[in-house]
Amino acid sequence: MAKKKNKNPITVIDLGSNTFRLVIYAQAIHPFPILYQKREFLKLGESIKIGKLPSIKIKEAIKCLEEYIKIAKDYESLDIHIIATAAIRETINGKEIIEPFKKRKSVRVKVLSPKNEAKCGSLGVISSIKNPIGLVADLGGGSLVIGGMWRNLAKLHLHLNGIKKNKLHGYMISFSELEIFYHKLYSMEKKQIQKLNVVQPNRLDKLKLSTYILFSLASFYNIKNIIFVRYGIREGYLYDMMN
Repeated sequence: MAKKKNKNPITVIDLGSNTFRLVIYAQAIHPFPILYQKREFLKLGESIKIGKLPSIKIKEAIKCLEEYIKIAKDYESLDIHIIATAAIRETINGKEIIEPFKKRKSVRVKVLSPKNEAKCGSLGVISSIKNPIGLVADLGGGSLVIGGMWRNLAKLHLHLNGIKKNKLHGYMISFSELEIFYHKLYSMEKKQIQKLNVVQPNRLDKLKLSTYILFSLASFYNIKNIIFVRYGIREGYLYDMMN
């Protein structure tokens, strides 16, 4: 990969329980302009219940990290942050994935506690919305092995309502709209949804469950509007670090 000239790019590698994400930012302040991003579905969260990662998964994860760091350096990023969450934190051998990178030059490794993980997720939202008041909810891969589902839910809602929108960030639906969508979705067969070619194939099985969770949360907390945002734990981590 050819080197990309940019002043002081900063890299965050998010070791999620379902997905490993690499994001290279031009700068560590809002709107967090992205130079490059990539993701790999490693599905480490499947092993959280047994408390130990298979050795093959550890090897795959280390290989993925090596590739990500190489890409970051190709972009001349000398400030690389690896942040790990549930799959690394809650398995007895999860730290074997990050151990080889702790002494790497220009690389910082941090295992987030559950509290800090929630804090970073909240700060990511707070940093991207004007005067935020409400509840921040993040359906992570480690909790239900369905991370990224609500973004797919939003894309499907847009499609079914004939709304053309290139970016999901800031897309808002009312609770009444969510309720209508919830009942409509449950009346649809998996094949019907698949034919729309909107939802990622690996998200189809848990789409209805994730919608039920969102609907239940909004109902319980009497939420009037739901806003979908792009920013999350990675941006919140940077926001916290810079402030």
